[in-house]
Amino acid sequence: MCCAVWISGVITLAITGFPKFEPVAMLGGVLWCSGNILAVPIIHLIGLALGLSLWGVTNLLMGWCSGTFGLFGLHKQTVATPEFNYVGATVCVLAVVIFAMVKSKPKSKEESTRLTDREVVVGGDWGEVKVVHDSGSGDTEAQDSARSIEKVAVSSTGDTDLLAYLDRIPVLYKRIVGIGLALISGLFYGSNFDPPQWLIDHGEDGEKHSANGIDYVFPHFCGIFLTSTAYFLIYCAAMKNRPRIYPEAITPGFISGLVPRFFFFFLHCGPS
Repeated sequence: MCCAVWISGVITLAITGFPKFEPVAMLGGVLWCSGNILAVPIIHLIGLALGLSLWGVTNLLMGWCSGTFGLFGLHKQTVATPEFNYVGATVCVLAVVIFAMVKSKPKSKEESTRLTDREVVVGGDWGEVKVVHDSGSGDTEAQDSARSIEKVAVSSTGDTDLLAYLDRIPVLYKRIVGIGLALISGLFYGSNFDPPQWLIDHGEDGEKHSANGIDYVFPHFCGIFLTSTAYFLIYCAAMKNRPRIYPEAITPGFISGLVPRFFFFFLHCGPS
């Protein structure tokens, strides 16, 4: 996905006439990627609905605080009716509290042990991961007899992935950690445009830095690509050069990284 993001950044750079590269804007990409990488453990711990709701509202509040109070040296933004502005922010704060009270229903033992084609099941001793292959037959007994279970090369010394560790956390701690990570992710998402905005606010009307936000897209996307590469190398090192790669996710991931960026570009630059 981040490769597609960077490619869309290169295309945007060419379309906008190769504006000046601003390294400070790369910090926004670092923040975005850091928030994005937390999505997997968040969804695993508290589910997609609760995780997305929490980091979405926190994202909104962080962006609102940055503009309203001028955080990180940004210029304060004014609105025509500040009363409505604060009412909306208050509703968002209440939404975070309400969302945090939502209970996610854990899978039952029958659901968690239901095996499908190429499903990964963590179980047994610490560090033991079993990969189950389903024959795809319609007969239940035939499926049960045709399933072959093989142990992945994972040692008992802790050479396993993050999800295997998260599965061993008590339910209460899972919820606390998941909510905390969702709030942190929202803070990262909500502040990822602050570095480019800081350049715009302190650009002396375009004399030092461009006043056009689209000119910071390429360095922002460079920050995303470099940060994701660094995280992937750290993951490879933690897995002792045996990372888990899911080929089925490559094409959807590339599309999800490419299409929204072009929509964003044409949305902001199409009319002009």
